[in-house]
Amino acid sequence: MAALRLLGLIECRKGTADRRTVHLHLRPNGRATALKSREVFSGPLTRALAHLGGDDLADLEEQLARLVARLRSIPRVGTNPSVALDKYNCSSCS
Repeated sequence: MAALRLLGLIECRKGTADRRTVHLHLRPNGRATALKSREVFSGPLTRALAHLGGDDLADLEEQLARLVARLRSIPRVGTNPSVALDKYNCSSCS
């Protein structure tokens, strides 16, 4: 959560009735990013994938699985939120 907060995409607010509760709110940049992400998933890539045959889709799935495995094997160092997202948790919300 802190990575999204550091990027200015969300705002964390403690609950008033129960201070253990944290409410997440999209900031204007976060809303724009969410809308842009939705366009990506409903845009040209989705239409192109719809035209692939079964064998092509299976090949693509296999290649993507290898890519994800390689990405997961990269050591997570530093404080760059885009590199070490799992380092952050909501305890950093104020």
